[in-house]
Amino acid sequence: MGPVDGTLSYGFSSSQSGISVLSGDYLTHEFGATFGVHGQYVVNDFRLRPKATLTFNRVFSGAYDLAGTILNQYLSVPIAGNAASLGTMEVTTEISRQFDIGGGRLIQPYVEAGAVYEYLRPNDGRILSGDLDFVTPSPWSFSLRGGATALVAENVSLDARGGYLSFGQNGLDVWKAQVRVAIGF
Repeated sequence: MGPVDGTLSYGFSSSQSGISVLSGDYLTHEFGATFGVHGQYVVNDFRLRPKATLTFNRVFSGAYDLAGTILNQYLSVPIAGNAASLGTMEVTTEISRQFDIGGGRLIQPYVEAGAVYEYLRPNDGRILSGDLDFVTPSPWSFSLRGGATALVAENVSLDARGGYLSFGQNGLDVWKAQVRVAIGF
């Protein structure tokens, strides 16, 4: 087993909501926790990096009134407070190999496979589809990512990656691409 890490977070916001001439203010609080364990193992020329992460988030907003005047009549509509929780377990494994391409430059291509299980979902996982129907997608999703990190100068690295993140989710296609440049000084 490798290093263990964790984070705790708290967020707070004050928001306004309005419909036509009615408006109201409400407060939102968010609590979060993340716990992870990861490792790095060398097998021949390859590096294996397994990682497991457990997350939990709780968001809640207080009750408030949407209020205003319509045709000289005061109107107040009570809006109930609400809360939602989200919890996920994610397991990934990255396989990479480093190559020396000459001139002190290195490149490290990698591939990563992963699985996410949403053990706690708002509204029991029900979401509104594009057809305005409620659907309940699977709590499981799987991903496959690939990319390469290159040391292009002594203090400059370039990372390009992409992947498909929604295997196991019928009717949902989530792609992600990213390019990062890091300059040390």
